[in-house]
Amino acid sequence: MENFNIDKDTANFSLDILASMGDPDYTAEIIADILKETPKDLQAMRAGIEKNEPQVVARITHKLKSSVVIIEAVSLVSLLTGIESVAKSANQGL
Repeated sequence: MENFNIDKDTANFSLDILASMGDPDYTAEIIADILKETPKDLQAMRAGIEKNEPQVVARITHKLKSSVVIIEAVSLVSLLTGIESVAKSANQGL
């Protein structure tokens, strides 16, 4: 696994949960998966917004939230939770 210098005072995420598992290969795999899938998920979310499909937006935000919680991206989890809530409310109004 490649070493990254992360300033823990300014980072918007933490790898502490992954590091505590003691498996650098697993950590690298999880991070690679997040980096690979997130752009696709954001594109799918945008398409759901453009097509007025709140159920798609809710599903994608839930998936993203589940992915980033392991890296403790608290601000992002909070944002995604809000988006998911709005999308679910909009879906109930259809």
